Amino acid sequence: MGAGNWTGWTDDILEVLRVIGLSKGDQFTLADVYLSENLLKRLHPNNNNITAKIRQQLQILQDFGVIQFVDNNGLYVLVKNIE
Repeated sequence: MGAGNWTGWTDDILEVLRVIGLSKGDQFTLADVYLSENLLKRLHPNNNNITAKIRQQLQILQDFGVIQFVDNNGLYVLVKNIE
């Protein structure tokens, strides 16, 4: 069962991955994405569960074939170009 539909939040997380400078095949961690928590809080001031939302959006990106989970330690790999 998927995590949901692509939304503006999904776009925001994809932009975070772009800002990190990832290319197809690059690995990143959940902690890397969590570094954007303060920015995302400014973009979404009414959301008090930013880290949970980040995880949800990463699941959506996996469902859409953009990223893959590598392990249960928060490691991911980008499988599509996101320029």
